[in-house]
Amino acid sequence: MNCCDPLTLLERIERSRRDLVAGEHLNPAVVESFIATLAHALVDPDTVDEPRLSYRPRGTRALLLARLAMCFRIPARLAHTLMFDLDVAVSAVQDEQAALVEQQRADEIESLERQWRT
Repeated sequence: MNCCDPLTLLERIERSRRDLVAGEHLNPAVVESFIATLAHALVDPDTVDEPRLSYRPRGTRALLLARLAMCFRIPARLAHTLMFDLDVAVSAVQDEQAALVEQQRADEIESLERQWRT
């Protein structure tokens, strides 16, 4: 499963923010989508389509999350919660990948057992 480059996604969010008409607001679900994309890029950088940055350095992540906070006008004193949300998302992605690996092992063992019986 390949995912979009987080920097490209953030630039799209910023562009859509600039294009809003007075009184309109960005959909808050975009924050969750961005954090999930960044988490996938952190856990498995090989799945990112055309990566433009290395997302592993903490400073890079902090900068991207600060830009996201500015788009949604999240106060600086609450912006640290985005880093916590990212940590939770990274844990979820790691758990998901571990479950997939475990399922692949179980399928391989089952396949070998079937071959042995026949």
